[in-house]
Amino acid sequence: MRLKVLKEILSWVDCGTSKKRILINYLRFGDSLNKFRGKHTGCRAFVVGNGPSLNSIDMSLLKDEITFGSNRVYLGFKVWGFHFKYWASIDTRCIVQLYREYNSKLPDEVIKFVPVQYAHYFNMANMYPINVIYRYDNFPQFSCNPDKVYEGWTVTYVLLQIAIIMGCNPIYLVGVDYSYKITDKEKKMNGNVWTDPASKSHFMSGYCASDKGIVWNIPKFDKTDKAFEYAAKLSKEKGIEIYNATPGSKLKFFPFVKFENIFK
Repeated sequence: MRLKVLKEILSWVDCGTSKKRILINYLRFGDSLNKFRGKHTGCRAFVVGNGPSLNSIDMSLLKDEITFGSNRVYLGFKVWGFHFKYWASIDTRCIVQLYREYNSKLPDEVIKFVPVQYAHYFNMANMYPINVIYRYDNFPQFSCNPDKVYEGWTVTYVLLQIAIIMGCNPIYLVGVDYSYKITDKEKKMNGNVWTDPASKSHFMSGYCASDKGIVWNIPKFDKTDKAFEYAAKLSKEKGIEIYNATPGSKLKFFPFVKFENIFK
């Protein structure tokens, strides 16, 4: 099984990372996610995106909940008065540009998941490199086992897999607005990258850090729609409840619930 997973990991290598480096990382960290199998069986959890709708809900309600966040979500921790329990970043472009910031800004107490392929970029407390399969046949796929998770063109897809591996049920999506402000001009100018200088697509002005030269991958809705639709189908078959508690979300594959009603 481990050899098969390693072959899948090595099937797609980016950012100049050598296969030798990945092999070293894999041998050192390859079973990290197994430590969390069933950790929160039967407990509700919140997978939190970084959309602007976070500003329209009472985030303090999540303080004592099992929370999963991603990328630059830590920009909100001081404002909200607490940090999330879990965090992940899996996008290659994000990691290469922001790993130094991740290393310095994420609180030590946060449990952090990063791709085993890029573990050598990081020096953080409570870091657990995991096996992320980036390119694979028969897209989409979804893993309920800790030996690997599948990238579905969005970190939210990976967080759902991690939450399910931990046994979380039900799972609520929050801040997953699934709507991005991308102009035709920017698409033509930048091809596959996006700056969003006004950060209208995120919960905080400056989230995208375009003033620092940071660029982001343009969302691929044709891919993510397929991924989320598959996740919704599979979770239903397995008796795992996933709800969308994001006000105004454009993601339609999960039943909607009002965020505030969860806590009544």
